[in-house]
Amino acid sequence: MSGKQQSYGSLTVLLTLGLFLWVLLMYTFLHEGGHALVAWLSGGSVQVFDINFFNLGAHVRTSASLNRTGEIFNSIAGMGLPLLVWLVFLLLAPRRASPLVETLKLISSAGVLGSLIPWVIIPLIYASGGGPVSDDAARFLAFSGLKPEWVAAFFAVLIFALYRLARARIGNWGALRELILGSLGEDTLGWAQNRRTYLTLLVSAGLVLSLTVLINAVGGGAGRGVQPLPEGYQFIRRVELSGGDKQGEVIAVFTRWLGSGGILLDLSEVKSELLDVRLEGDNGFEDTLLHGEEFTSEQGRVEYTRDLPPGEYRIFLTTRAASGVLTVYLRGR
Repeated sequence: MSGKQQSYGSLTVLLTLGLFLWVLLMYTFLHEGGHALVAWLSGGSVQVFDINFFNLGAHVRTSASLNRTGEIFNSIAGMGLPLLVWLVFLLLAPRRASPLVETLKLISSAGVLGSLIPWVIIPLIYASGGGPVSDDAARFLAFSGLKPEWVAAFFAVLIFALYRLARARIGNWGALRELILGSLGEDTLGWAQNRRTYLTLLVSAGLVLSLTVLINAVGGGAGRGVQPLPEGYQFIRRVELSGGDKQGEVIAVFTRWLGSGGILLDLSEVKSELLDVRLEGDNGFEDTLLHGEEFTSEQGRVEYTRDLPPGEYRIFLTTRAASGVLTVYLRGR
């Protein structure tokens, strides 16, 4: 009997780990998929779609040129699409389900609710004068102009409401307790009892991996020949320079509360009578990132790694008779 209990306990641990990895895979795919969807709807393309969560390097690189409204939607899409899919799952799944489905409800709820916590913490950090450079919540604050306290309060209430919903929809707590204690029947987690659930998990995981390969295969043509980014940089904005002359247009806003970091400007097929990119902080800091007249660059990069004093910074762009693409990446805190 003791040997059977140990075997059952090992099966329970492996199953829980498998469900955790499945939820992590789905969340990562939907998070990056949200950003990719905004790019596609904005007429852009996806060059790189990476869902490798093992090295914490999941990211998406797009060619979309987003206006302020597009940037707002892009900043919430990574959080919003997984949240929407989780809500649909939670509402459609039976309230009292099998122990396997109840465990899936619990793990997915913890993951989604946990992903909302930064939307409370980061606005509060922002309100006190600091904040991450390129987190989705920070970008939402920068482009929406909403007060950080309001955003933090909204998401705090949202988390509480969703927690109450999750508690109400996880109806078989007894089965979860017996699963943890190892007192369920041996066949409870077996294939025969859960065939439909196991097949759904396997097929959905295979579909996600196949779609990831397909997205990279289709979008890879646009990204071929593009140099890989230096480690730590994250995409901020892609600017089409052919959209008319620009005079001091803000193309990026970020907060630096630790000195180290970097700014990377990626230039593709750029031609301009005048191209000026300046960095200004609310602390009085000013510097030129790039300046050129009769400027031409088929494929080039400018990296700025000077330590910056804490403060909120804006990158300003001025152009005349320009064409090509300027992409901004940031690194650091």
